[in-house]
Amino acid sequence: MLSEELKETINHAIEDTQRRRHEYLTLEHLLLALVDDASAQRVIRGCGGEVEAIRTDVEEFLDENMERIPEGANFTCHQTIGVGRVLQRAVYHVQGAGKREVTGANLLVALFAEPESHAVFILSSHGITRRDVTLFIAHGIGKAPQSSSIARRTPQPGAGGGPTPNEDADGGDVADDPLAAYAVDLRAKARAGKIENLIGRDAEVLRVIQVLCRRRKNNPVLV
Repeated sequence: MLSEELKETINHAIEDTQRRRHEYLTLEHLLLALVDDASAQRVIRGCGGEVEAIRTDVEEFLDENMERIPEGANFTCHQTIGVGRVLQRAVYHVQGAGKREVTGANLLVALFAEPESHAVFILSSHGITRRDVTLFIAHGIGKAPQSSSIARRTPQPGAGGGPTPNEDADGGDVADDPLAAYAVDLRAKARAGKIENLIGRDAEVLRVIQVLCRRRKNNPVLV
């Protein structure tokens, strides 16, 4: 379920937490590892974030606010409840989207569901919001010059790069036209004879048309 790259990122977060002699793996440790994750890093840059500046702020927070276990004392590193929630949320989101792997970019999105964390505060202080992240992952719409709506092809997340303006969050190709990438032209399919004829459903078709023509509550549901 977790991509190999994300597994390495989480392992790096654990190792760094132990190296710093911190008892708990926090969301800030996770963010520090994500700035080195190729998938998450590209999203951060695409949203106008400065990776090194974010890294510096997170390291300063950890150095100044996290209690260190004394040298020579044995300790076991535990993840906080917040970290568990973020990981679980990322997995649920990817499963719900019908995708196969959780990437660093997915984890970055899930991080924003913990608004009280200092990790989210740091991202926000650098002008990065959840909306920015989701727009960049889904459509390649970013704040940085290199991430304007249509950009050149770059490696997929699995090949060491993150989602690009021409790829979705899981590495699938996205057409230059966002509408063509995320919608189906039913009229074109009908013209091409790729839609079966609807027989004996005149009443249902009429009702759908009536619902669609409403100003409000105009979302038909066919059961």
